[in-house]
Amino acid sequence: MAAGTAVARVVLAIEVDESGGARRLSAVSDQLAGELTAARAVVTRIPAGDAPDHTKSGVFATAGELLVTTGLSVAGLRQLVRLAIAFVERGSARKITLESGGETFTAEGLSARTERQLADAWIAKVLAAGQSAADAAPGESESGGSA
Repeated sequence: MAAGTAVARVVLAIEVDESGGARRLSAVSDQLAGELTAARAVVTRIPAGDAPDHTKSGVFATAGELLVTTGLSVAGLRQLVRLAIAFVERGSARKITLESGGETFTAEGLSARTERQLADAWIAKVLAAGQSAADAAPGESESGGSA
């Protein structure tokens, strides 16, 4: 990413059927990380920990988490959402939750229309939060001159 480009940091939590074991969990994370990297996102693996609070014990497992850095733009975030939705639709994961700035979106096989509406709302919130953070950051004055 070019210097000065605003970025979004998004944590992706991947849930798969537990029957595949630890190898399956790791393979799913690696596969998604590869797809995200191919889409020019910067991906960092977050070590697997306890299952998320919202999952039912013994039914699903989290395959670690991925920290993804992408452009803070509608296009960058939409591409990330599309990859997550396609990954779930192919059956590679049961569910993928994207979280940025406290806002979450979960790709879990809902109707295309519903997921698109939820994704658009999530993208708008992430962009608004990113803009608010940029506005609050100390920086140079807009005038650039001295009084």
